[in-house]
Amino acid sequence: MEKEQRNNSPQEIFEALSKAKSPICCVSARPDYDGFCSALVMNEFMANEFGVDLRVVYYNSIADSFKLVIDKFTDLSQIEESVDVGSIDFSKYDLMLYTDTSDKGFIADPKIENFEIPKDLVSINIDHHAGQNDYFADYNYVEKASSTCVLLYDLFKKQGYEITPTMASLLVLGILDDSLIFQVEEVRTKDLTAVAELIDLIPARDLFDFVYELTYNQTKIEFLYSKLALKNAILDEENECVYSFITQKEMEEVGISLADKPSISPVELLRKVAVTDYAFLLKQSEDDPRAYSLSLRSHDPDFDVSVIAREFGGGGHKMAAGGMIYDVGSPQEAIGRVISKVNELNLR
Repeated sequence: MEKEQRNNSPQEIFEALSKAKSPICCVSARPDYDGFCSALVMNEFMANEFGVDLRVVYYNSIADSFKLVIDKFTDLSQIEESVDVGSIDFSKYDLMLYTDTSDKGFIADPKIENFEIPKDLVSINIDHHAGQNDYFADYNYVEKASSTCVLLYDLFKKQGYEITPTMASLLVLGILDDSLIFQVEEVRTKDLTAVAELIDLIPARDLFDFVYELTYNQTKIEFLYSKLALKNAILDEENECVYSFITQKEMEEVGISLADKPSISPVELLRKVAVTDYAFLLKQSEDDPRAYSLSLRSHDPDFDVSVIAREFGGGGHKMAAGGMIYDVGSPQEAIGRVISKVNELNLR
């Protein structure tokens, strides 16, 4: 029997949280500010409200670009890096908290297929990827929104919980970054209201401070990624798209370590071309030279790139999504697969 897709009430979510004595939160293996910040917010919330230590782990190392910004607002070392999620002894925990994760398997190394936590471990799922999230936890709060951080703000506000200045700062970062500073289709007036009310809780900070941190802190690695993406960029007017690719060899030639990852994909530079419907960027995998990560962005707000991403084992937003392409011999072959799939889907 198919599981009913139903949200729990805010009261039920917080009641379940209050019962936890040894909770754990595994950050999504496809992280962004919303993923890291929502986990850190819940870490502080659990300590402040229930006196409980929420262990937060991430399967990989955290990119320096995230550390550069988040460390200005809180101690990012609260998240344990490079933890083999597949080897965690979950019997030591009584609650698994998922934030900003549309799939229960997205918390482990992507090379681990069909990862699942023990079925007897109570789980809570708070996420904004409605339409992709199948309400996989025991308790679910899944709504279409610009970010998970705005959902957390709404939950705290409805239940009257205190939001500390640190929590407010992290929520603002998550909302602004995941909404591309109010540029995604899911943005509503509640996002602007939430940011305005949260900033009022933060002494000596204003909106410009956050926008500046997110947009004027490009690392050297991000600059080099952008340089390579623009060098290889192609405007395909026939297929109404712009695309680029980055290979392992190119990264090595400019001094990018395979472990270096930008917090903002260079595909953002490509999506702005007016004569296109969408843009995509392919980056050769450090683990498998026949695999490429796929970053997709819409130029046309009505062109849903999440549909394309799901065809390649991924997901995301209507205007920003991603996936993986496997078993290809060249970037050109991968590009061909994407364009062929788009034409097959007939999204226009």
